[in-house]
Amino acid sequence: MCNADMPRSTRAFRIDERLLEALDRLAQKGNISANKYIENLLMSHAKQVGEIPMDAEPLGDPRGGRRSNSGRKKAVKKESDEVEN
Repeated sequence: MCNADMPRSTRAFRIDERLLEALDRLAQKGNISANKYIENLLMSHAKQVGEIPMDAEPLGDPRGGRRSNSGRKKAVKKESDEVEN
């Protein structure tokens, strides 16, 4: 089964809030989502312990391609920027 055919699953875990906050900070430092950070971390660990082949690659972004304005905050218009008719 190739990566394109591999599904992603959603699961819920109870995790210490301090750990979640640390994962958020680490992901932010790496400029990636916390979900992607955790997925990469678990993939690396599973390879190291022999549960996944060393040549296995993580799944790609399911949204595909570069998305314009992804992750960017929308600019807030100031009253002075608006033009009156």
